[in-house]
Amino acid sequence: MKFSTIMTAAGLLAAVECKKVHMCKRTGKQDCVPVDSAWTCDNLVSGDGRPFVSGRVLSRGSCDIFSENGCSGISNTMDTAGWNKFPFNVKSIRC
Repeated sequence: MKFSTIMTAAGLLAAVECKKVHMCKRTGKQDCVPVDSAWTCDNLVSGDGRPFVSGRVLSRGSCDIFSENGCSGISNTMDTAGWNKFPFNVKSIRC
């Protein structure tokens, strides 16, 4: 296999690698929980029942946030700047 082919394959794998985000239970991106998502729909489960109300993406790029499980309902985009207060409680994410 050529070196360029190996490097291309490595680049493609890096592109689909998990995106790291912080989903937070308090406004202002406080009381956060780390979440990994690899462009699949991930339902968010809060261990203490409090909703996720703010957050941000830790690496380059963006994620889609949703008001319902299964990546349905109202949606919006979250990037590295994040949200101090989401326009809805986030129940699922895809990035």
